[in-house]
Amino acid sequence: MHGHAELDCCGSGLVETVVRRRVNTATGALLAGLGLLANLIAPSPLVPLALCLLAAAVLIEAKAPPRAILRRLIVPWYFAAVAAATQLFLVGSTPLIEIGPFVGYHEGLARGMLLASKILGGSALVLALSDLTERNQVLG
Repeated sequence: MHGHAELDCCGSGLVETVVRRRVNTATGALLAGLGLLANLIAPSPLVPLALCLLAAAVLIEAKAPPRAILRRLIVPWYFAAVAAATQLFLVGSTPLIEIGPFVGYHEGLARGMLLASKILGGSALVLALSDLTERNQVLG
């Protein structure tokens, strides 16, 4: 990869610009898998948010441009916001907020925050794994 310009699947050029600190592919995949498992079974939003911050810190330490990281995570953030909003208005019985004919519920807020944090944590972990592992190491 040294000296070769390569674009990733999204065309953002993050693969081209990141100065990578290589991690054994199996070790990286194992750590990401354990992180995703912890993200999936977490009973509160704290673990997924911590994993999201950890993945972002790893990418920043690997010299990934923050603008490219933000650009790659904008769609998962949108999905997380939509998931949180739908849960707020569709789940629960204890009213929290009323906006016209719509009622937001306490239980929906809690569930929406948990779901949104899991989306953010999982997408950040997958981004870190995909950007710090070369394709030929995974496939070959």
